[in-house]
Amino acid sequence: MKCPKCKANIKDDSKFCIRCGEIFFDYLGDINNLDSYNDLMRIYTKDKKFGIFSFKYFLFSFIYAFSKKMYFLGICGFLSIIVTKFGVSFVMFAIDSAPKKLGVAYLFYVTPLFMACAGLYLYCCFKFNEKYIEKAYLYITNLIRDNKDEDYSFLRRKVEQKRRPNFIVIFLSIILFIWLIFIQNMI
Repeated sequence: MKCPKCKANIKDDSKFCIRCGEIFFDYLGDINNLDSYNDLMRIYTKDKKFGIFSFKYFLFSFIYAFSKKMYFLGICGFLSIIVTKFGVSFVMFAIDSAPKKLGVAYLFYVTPLFMACAGLYLYCCFKFNEKYIEKAYLYITNLIRDNKDEDYSFLRRKVEQKRRPNFIVIFLSIILFIWLIFIQNMI
């Protein structure tokens, strides 16, 4: 099946497009105006088209995820960076001071850990946009279900409030990032 808005290939049983967030059918039953529902999706996602790979997540990792209130993916990105940073420092120390036998053990134990972290990070990069659209879809669906008697302007205000980033979390994320940079220099 193809999305009528962005022409992306999607699954036949999809309720929404994972690239642009377009809703395909009236899933809620009580909504008479599907256009207003799609307008709320555009407000939540800031009318952006999403690709398969999230370059913003790739570049800014957990800071970007926390700014979009995607906390699980932010924690996954943070942990993969932490493990990689401390692992690289540990391996560099071990290579300088360990016998050759220990170096072979690192090859078999530490390399899979690095590969797992890189795999987790790339998985998050590929799934971020899809999970973000899904989160927006679920939020708007629940908002409309819980506020059936409210008008469109009320729903629009609620969606605009929800999509605003939490600046305290972003600030703390930047502090964590700076800490990661300085901790590498101290080791």
